[in-house]
Amino acid sequence: MSEEKSSSVNIALIILLILSLAGNGFLGYNYYQNNFAGGKSLKELNKELTSALEQSNLSKDSLTEQYNLLDQRYNALLLEYEDIKAEREKALSESEGLRIRIRQLINQGSPAALAEAKNLNKKYEEEISSLTQELENTRMAKQQADQRAKDQEAIADQLADDNQKKEQEVAKLEDKIKDAKFQIDELKVTPLRDKRGKLEATTKANKIQQIEITFVVVESNLVEEGEKEIQLRLLGTNGEVLGAKNTTLVSSDQLVTMKQSFMYDGTSKKLKFNFKQESDYKKGGYTAELWYDGERLVRTQFNLD
Repeated sequence: MSEEKSSSVNIALIILLILSLAGNGFLGYNYYQNNFAGGKSLKELNKELTSALEQSNLSKDSLTEQYNLLDQRYNALLLEYEDIKAEREKALSESEGLRIRIRQLINQGSPAALAEAKNLNKKYEEEISSLTQELENTRMAKQQADQRAKDQEAIADQLADDNQKKEQEVAKLEDKIKDAKFQIDELKVTPLRDKRGKLEATTKANKIQQIEITFVVVESNLVEEGEKEIQLRLLGTNGEVLGAKNTTLVSSDQLVTMKQSFMYDGTSKKLKFNFKQESDYKKGGYTAELWYDGERLVRTQFNLD
């Protein structure tokens, strides 16, 4: 009976020993599978993982280098399009958050952060390309607008120049038309008195013995040559025509004081009238007019006291 009980205990111990060995073997197998798969240690596996990350451009250094290159390209872009300030400021504002986020992810350094940084680097590159096209389009539009403004200014200048030339041509034509008309210039009236045998100018009405009217016939090669008649009208203080004898009762507008004929050859000539009257002159304002071919050419006024 004692021997049977002892035999049962030994069997139980053997079974427990076998189970313990089996459990240790299972645990050892799992440890091997987890740490030495394919004969490689955990350190080796981590090294391979790091290498795989580097090859997929997920290393911190490679992403930092990529970001720096993109940043250089971005800053160069802003510098190149410095003349388009409004668009540059808008681009700078929109991209600043993205740039800060990329730097934060790279500094974190975890695989997940680096993977996100890689995606954002790609987005940053796309934004730079899009911004380049946008700025270039804006610059081209601005240049086209500037060119249109220059073209319009040039047209305006040309029109102004054309108008000026036309005005000059009109002025020349007017001068030619003027030159084609018989003209008198430098009309001068000088009341004279006799003092000790010499004539001298005076304005004293009671001293005047004659009135001298001098004038110059203007030179012109466009006026027909030949005999010309100049008519003088001296108007008194009441508008009467001095020296005129209205024996036929014609209109006072047709009365003249004196007439003078001369041969015109196109050259300048200085001529004069000498008017005398027996009665004394009245004090007041007088007018002298020179007429040719029914047209008054010049007039001047003078006073006697």
